[in-house]
Amino acid sequence: KQVPEWDCYDVSGFGTAFLNAVGIPTKNEAVIAYKMLRGSHSHCAILKSVGDYSTFSLEGEDFYPVDGDSSQFSDQTMNIIEEGFAINLSSPYKLKNIDEEIPYILSDPRIKDVTSSRLKTISETFKIQIPTNNNVCYLASSNSLDGKSPVTWAAIDKKNNTATFDNIIINRLYFPVIVENGQYIDVHSPFIYIEDKSSSKKTKYKKIVFDNKNNSSKQDIYLTRKFPRKEKMIKVAKDLIGTTFIASNNYNFKDADTLYTLDFELAPHLQDIALNNSQPYQYYRIESPAH
Repeated sequence: KQVPEWDCYDVSGFGTAFLNAVGIPTKNEAVIAYKMLRGSHSHCAILKSVGDYSTFSLEGEDFYPVDGDSSQFSDQTMNIIEEGFAINLSSPYKLKNIDEEIPYILSDPRIKDVTSSRLKTISETFKIQIPTNNNVCYLASSNSLDGKSPVTWAAIDKKNNTATFDNIIINRLYFPVIVENGQYIDVHSPFIYIEDKSSSKKTKYKKIVFDNKNNSSKQDIYLTRKFPRKEKMIKVAKDLIGTTFIASNNYNFKDADTLYTLDFELAPHLQDIALNNSQPYQYYRIESPAH
């Protein structure tokens, strides 16, 4: 049954507590943002000491054991944040100075970024390009709801005014930021690392920096679709072909009239469909195809 205000964080929290109570060492993990999707998610993770390391969800999304390389989780997720059992001295909570703001979602003193144990990551040191008294710098992901979501962090080296990040995921867009007055302030140009298969170097990664300040040239971008077409959306649109719109003056829809049968793949935007009824009805219903 549906439980009000019950979400994946509750499921993983209670699941982790239960599994630990029966002797299975389990931790909570969270994904604050995704490469393409909006939102966050929490799941359980069995520790390496048990053997084959794996993430899973008691909701049934992933079952133990899961091959990380073949899971959609590995292809879409941003950084993976583990919730430990003791204070982590490298958490934003412990690194920040006394007056420094930190994002609420990264304010737990027990958290640790464990992305490098799961996905392809690289390390890089960035120059902080604006003056700041902060001790913590973040890499943020784009978020269509409120602009940016911080997904990992690093201590600022005050002597050199730099920050070294050890969990940069390949093929992900990042925005280096700090938090001041409740706002995310850019401290370096956005960037992405992609795999460069043509490179002769041992580490075949190419960095792309999106820097308008040092680039006088402009390039046209052609937006060919206002709404994204994701694989699941496309499948749903195809499955809806055969949907019927029926109407009746009986509540049980006995002797219903068919007003329209959907015979094309719907596009992901608002659109009108003209029904062929020539009279008013008391009740209307949309019926999905039998399959």
